[in-house]
Amino acid sequence: MAVNKELWLTPNITDDSCPEWICPTCSKGILIVEDKTIQKFETKESLQDRDHPDWEPYWIRYTFAAPLKCNNTKCKDTVFVTGTGSVEEGYQEIDEDWYSQYYDSFKPIFFTLSPNIFTIEEACPTLIQSEIKKSFSLFFCDTHSCANKIRASIELLMNEFKIPSTKIQGKKRISLSLHARIVKFGIKYPESTNALLAIKWIGNAGSHISDVEKSDLIDAYDILEYVLNKIFSKNTKEINKVIKEINKRKAPRSKNKRNDALPPPF
Repeated sequence: MAVNKELWLTPNITDDSCPEWICPTCSKGILIVEDKTIQKFETKESLQDRDHPDWEPYWIRYTFAAPLKCNNTKCKDTVFVTGTGSVEEGYQEIDEDWYSQYYDSFKPIFFTLSPNIFTIEEACPTLIQSEIKKSFSLFFCDTHSCANKIRASIELLMNEFKIPSTKIQGKKRISLSLHARIVKFGIKYPESTNALLAIKWIGNAGSHISDVEKSDLIDAYDILEYVLNKIFSKNTKEINKVIKEINKRKAPRSKNKRNDALPPPF
């Protein structure tokens, strides 16, 4: 299952100091961050805001850098990450009472080598794996380009199974849409047709002005992992609910979400 978290939270609030990102070097270990190794720098604008009479700690903004260490003893490779940070207000229970507490939260943007958002099935062709890994490098910094790369990996999957990209119509050879190619692919793999169409809708959104959220990319990765395992490995757990919802809307799931503010974290 693809990683579904963007933020790092400091250990004094939660044990999840870093999401379980898969090491891009060995594809087995998990990248670990230690709170003491995070270097944070308050931005110039944030420092200027401290003079405002209404200033509160949650106005603070950072840039940060940190090393991530693979916990696989046979690998132990190091990846560096940079990004932005802020101070958030949370709540902590002490003696059955809840108390307000501020904590640092960091959002990664660039990696020296991007972590694997999900583990790609080893039997998946190298060219397709390469395109998916390119999308991993865009996940944190450019959602639209990431969506396009995910879509491109589906085109390569069609090529791998020799699904035609053109057809003769009259006296002319015309291009087949990805949608048409997926339908043809479904003749051999009918259980994957709806899944690939769902990814296509998300990829289409990335090619247009409409917004694509990271939650949509996570949907695409979950479905892509499911399809690759269906084709190149044993069956994995079903995510038909996500597939059906995206295809019914013909758009990413975030398009119909309410924009209600989230309650404070507990």
